[in-house]
Amino acid sequence: MTRTVRIKLLVLLVVAVAIAAPVVAYGRDSGGPGRTHSTEALTSFGTAFTFQGRLGDAGAPANGAYDFTFYLYDTISGGSQVGPTQVIGDVPVAAGLFTVTLDFGNVFHGGQYYLEIQVRAGASTGSYTILTPRQAVTAVPNALFAIEAGTASALNGISVSNASPNAGDVLKYDGVGWVPAPAGSGGFTLPFTAAQSSATALFTITNTNTASANASAIVGESASTGSGANALVGRITSTAPGSNSAGVRGINEGTGGLGIGVFGSQAGSGYGVEGSAPGGRGVFGTSTTGTGVYGTSSSGNGGYFSSSGGDAIEVAGKIKVSGSAPAAFEWVVTAPLANATDSIINKPGVVGNSTALVFITRVFGVSEPLPAHAFGVYYDGSNWRIHNSDGAALTIGSRFNVLVINQ
Repeated sequence: MTRTVRIKLLVLLVVAVAIAAPVVAYGRDSGGPGRTHSTEALTSFGTAFTFQGRLGDAGAPANGAYDFTFYLYDTISGGSQVGPTQVIGDVPVAAGLFTVTLDFGNVFHGGQYYLEIQVRAGASTGSYTILTPRQAVTAVPNALFAIEAGTASALNGISVSNASPNAGDVLKYDGVGWVPAPAGSGGFTLPFTAAQSSATALFTITNTNTASANASAIVGESASTGSGANALVGRITSTAPGSNSAGVRGINEGTGGLGIGVFGSQAGSGYGVEGSAPGGRGVFGTSTTGTGVYGTSSSGNGGYFSSSGGDAIEVAGKIKVSGSAPAAFEWVVTAPLANATDSIINKPGVVGNSTALVFITRVFGVSEPLPAHAFGVYYDGSNWRIHNSDGAALTIGSRFNVLVINQ
C-alpha cells in the first residue's frame, strides 16, 4: 500500500542561549490541496541549527521511525547545491512531531537559500518522497551571519574601532582600522597616512573622460601662505635610489608634436619650474632628435644661468644661434656711409644697445683684397659701426662675423 507523508503547519517558539529564534515559515508541497508543511529553525552559536516539524502519514499524525534527507540550494528550482547533503535515518516521530539538527557548514552569509526535503518510512528501503516546492530559508539560519557580524572585532582581518558612532556615520578605513565617520566625508579620514608593501602601485585613479580640458585624474591644492608650501609632493625616501628613479615623473604618451610631460606655471614673477641638486643637476633635459631643454620668453630671458663659483654655463659641443635677433650673425656691407669708411650694423638687438659687447671678425677673401685693412667697431651714441681704421673706403659686399653679448 502506498503511504503518503506530509509535514503540517507548526509554529513553535524556541529560546536557545538567550537568543529568540524567529520562525521560518514554509509553503505548500506537491501533494495536492490541503497538503501543506511548515518548519521552524532555531540558532545557537556555531553553524548547526535545529529543525522541527509535524509529519502526517496517510492523513493521521505519524508515529515511528522515518528517514529524512535535506538539501540546500541557491535557487527555488534547479541551481547549485550549497553545503553537504544531510541524511538522517530512523528519526523518531511521536504524534507527528520530529526534531533534527542540520549543519550545512558556514554558508549563511545573508544570501537567499532554499531547503529541499525528502522523506520515507524508516523501515523502507525504497525511494524518498520529495516535498515540493523547495522552501525559502529565512531569518534563523541567516542569523548565524548576523550574530557573527554583530560581534565582529575585525573585517577582513582589519580591526574595527570600538568608538561610538554618531547618527548617519558609516565605517571607513583610515589606513589603520575601520572607524565610524560621516557618510559624506569621502573615502578617507583626514589626515590620512598608510604604509603597505606592494609590487604594484598602491593608488591608481583614472579619469576616463576624453573631451573635457579639465578632466584631471588628481588635483592637489594648498591655501598656505607659508614659505615652502607644496600642493603636491613626490618623494623617494631611499638614500640609495636606483637609476632613473624620480620623485615626480610626468609621462605624456602622445606620439605627435603636442602634449607636455611636465608643465609648470606661475602667475607672477616667480618660477614655473625650479630644480635644485647640491651636487648633481638641478634641471636635466635630454632628447634623441629634438631639444633637451627649451626655454622661451616674450620679453624676459628665455633661459638664465648663474654660478657663484663655477661656470654659469658649459657647452659640450657646437653652439648654434637662430631667431629674429640672433646673438651671432653675418653682416654684409651694402652701402657705406658718406665717409666711406663706416657701415652701421642695422640689426635688431644691436641698434640702440649701448651696453652690449660687440665683437667682429672679417670674412677674408670676400670683396676686400689683400693686404687686409684694420677694422674696428664702435658706438656712435645711437648705433654700432664697423670702421676701417686706415681710412680706406669699405668695399660693398664685404662680410663680417658679428657676436653680440648683452650685459
